[in-house]
Amino acid sequence: MTIDRCSGDPSNVQTSSPMLRSSVLLMFAALVACDIPLQYIGSDSSTEGETEGSTSGGAPSTDTSPSKPGSTSSRPSTTAPGKPGTATDPGYPGDDSSSGEPPSVEPPILGPYCSDMIDDLEDGDGFIIRINGRQGAWTAINDGSADSFQVPSPGEILLPEEGVGSLFAAATRGAGFVTWGASLNVDLNHCVGGECESDLPQPYDLSRFTGISFQGYSRSNTPLEFVFKVATSFTTPIEQGGRCDSIDGSLCSDHFRIVLSFTPDTLSEDTRFSFPFSSLRQEGWGGQVPFDPSEVLSLIWQVRVDTPFDFAVDHVCLY
Repeated sequence: MTIDRCSGDPSNVQTSSPMLRSSVLLMFAALVACDIPLQYIGSDSSTEGETEGSTSGGAPSTDTSPSKPGSTSSRPSTTAPGKPGTATDPGYPGDDSSSGEPPSVEPPILGPYCSDMIDDLEDGDGFIIRINGRQGAWTAINDGSADSFQVPSPGEILLPEEGVGSLFAAATRGAGFVTWGASLNVDLNHCVGGECESDLPQPYDLSRFTGISFQGYSRSNTPLEFVFKVATSFTTPIEQGGRCDSIDGSLCSDHFRIVLSFTPDTLSEDTRFSFPFSSLRQEGWGGQVPFDPSEVLSLIWQVRVDTPFDFAVDHVCLY
């Protein structure tokens, strides 16, 4: 039995049995009532997997869409969610636009371990970036040993020098310190010049941050071991803006620290340091207090005693 799918006329039904003819007529009536086009009924010569639909001459249809009008295809989608992909454009998952442009994104943070820059020194002055309540200057400090020197001298505001991979960096050099050494310091909330309520550093709250990152390197041909410290109100003597009140001050200044090494000035990953505040520890000789990130006064890069030094620090950032 076949149905002439060109005319759609039931009189063209060919059968060798009156009973079958009646059955086919009933089937035809049901199909019409359901509004199902006759061209989607396969003939007895069709095979599984053959392209659905044909022209009057029986040639395969040029329609290659995965589903036909009025039907639901069971063929799985071959494209990822979002904009359909092509051979040269895989599409952007979740992007419903067809413009070919990537979806808009939030502005990137300053780096993998940098969300709030303290100072990148690129303005060429000796002050940190005045933002988010921070203010302060880069200074040099040492133990005042005889026959020693440090540039810049203690009490002077540092003038940035040429950096590696940047215009400027905070740098210091010196030798001859035999008591505790020398350091490069920066306060995070210290009004310098102008109308100031206090000439001492004030606490700055870092509790919303996890840690700190910076670039640091030796400007000589040899590595330089140093100690990075974070001074808080509870480890700093009162006369320096802190709350440490030991009888003779001998239990103060045991700041939270980590020992690192500066390599010669290259742009390798060895010159970049990132670590959480939780990795900092007191040395143990002073009054032991918990680290309070809401009471931070200063950041300190200190060299060992009897150690000639020439080093630079750059891109100091919180994350």
